Amino acid sequence: MRRWVARLDRALTSKRPISVNVDLIDGKPNYLWINNKPEVHRTILYLHGGGMIIHAPGLYKQWAQRLAAAADARVLLVDYRLAPEHPYPASGDDCFAAYKWLVSENRINPSEIVIAGDSAGGYLTLATLLRIGRSPLDKPCCAIVLSPLSDFSLGSRTMFTNEGTDPLLSNRLIPVVRQLVLGDHLCTEPDV
Repeated sequence: MRRWVARLDRALTSKRPISVNVDLIDGKPNYLWINNKPEVHRTILYLHGGGMIIHAPGLYKQWAQRLAAAADARVLLVDYRLAPEHPYPASGDDCFAAYKWLVSENRINPSEIVIAGDSAGGYLTLATLLRIGRSPLDKPCCAIVLSPLSDFSLGSRTMFTNEGTDPLLSNRLIPVVRQLVLGDHLCTEPDV
């Protein structure tokens, strides 16, 4: 599946160059800045979708570039660890660490930070907000979730009534993602 997504990502990604700044952590490009200019004050911490098992970096760079231009903001894309190689809570740990890094290391005022994500990135946005709420860190300005994976148990009735209209999620795939991401963790655990 990852090979197929990588081919699709290459095929659909624009050939126009996108200006990025890369921050390395342990020699790995964990944080990718789009529109990181000193005069830009708003920051969007964007958490990509892909079920926490796949990633299409080219498409998300394009999306981040459009988002940065529309919002007059800089966008930080987080290359969080993927399951099944890195199961729960690895991706959530990486996203919380990214917020902490923005606030502590980069001295970005939380009132100028928006956390956003789609699908699994929406789930990670909500999970990051919960962790921030339990930490001494100040809360971000706001959060935006697009078609979030918010119920691994499939216990919410609206997941079925809205299934035909949700542009990103498929109830058929959630059990597969749940097994790959959560492993032995129960989907009813409070932090999940």
